[in-house]
Amino acid sequence: TLVAAAAAGLVVASCGASDSEGSSVPEGPSVLATTDIWADVVDNVACDGLASVGTLIPAGADPHAFEPSLGDRAALDAASLVVSNGLHLEGSVDDLLDDVAVDGTPVFRMAEHLPILGDDPHIWWDPEGVRAALPALADVMVVELGLDQAAVDACVERYDAELAATLDDMEENLAVIAPEDRLLVTSHDSLQYFAERFDFTVIGAVIPSSSTMAETDPASLAALTSLIEETGVRSIFAEPEHSADATNALAERIDGVSVVMIHTGTLGDVGSGIETYTGFLRTNSQVIADALR
Repeated sequence: TLVAAAAAGLVVASCGASDSEGSSVPEGPSVLATTDIWADVVDNVACDGLASVGTLIPAGADPHAFEPSLGDRAALDAASLVVSNGLHLEGSVDDLLDDVAVDGTPVFRMAEHLPILGDDPHIWWDPEGVRAALPALADVMVVELGLDQAAVDACVERYDAELAATLDDMEENLAVIAPEDRLLVTSHDSLQYFAERFDFTVIGAVIPSSSTMAETDPASLAALTSLIEETGVRSIFAEPEHSADATNALAERIDGVSVVMIHTGTLGDVGSGIETYTGFLRTNSQVIADALR
């Protein structure tokens, strides 16, 4: 698993921190993913140790705000393949990824291989879309890393089945929510893919942007307050990886509304239930179901 890879100090140790100078380069083919979610997906496509997999942006960090170091650039150059999200999720890392690609390191952008909703970068919230991207990811890993095709195909088949089962579990978790209660308010606009896949409606966000680098504004907050009061929404979903100050302030002004924390862009610690991508999906769907049922 990705956690095991991190513990073994493969690429993760050199890429997740700004003081990565001096870290060793792993032997054999290595993949560096920008986020821990994509690192976990990659680790499952290259299952059973077919490749060393690491993460650029530290767990728990906001990918929109991450600032890469010189050591991070060295880690990108040393990788056999870089896997990124795309759609400007990684913020200031985007230009660095372009430079790395020009210098010869292949960069695979997940968003180019699954259905997208406008410029919303939170594509991992639709596991069906991620399933659709697995063959393309597998192909580039075989070509660029020289992995055995049959072994990778077996990994993809196994992981596709796991994602399908996860999708079924999410639908079962969410089935308890009545259609009229399938209304989402978030701290920033991060659940559009989830809403599209599972028949929810996003009625607004405290930060009306898919990037946490944007800011709130009084007019938007006033309009959102009115919508919450009109629709009877009881929960606003916020993320521990971002400041919830504005979200908490809004909830305090409206009777009967609480702030519910969900991880939207990063995995959690071992034992948290969200230390893998499938765990992230299952646990978050259960939290959302409990909040809205």
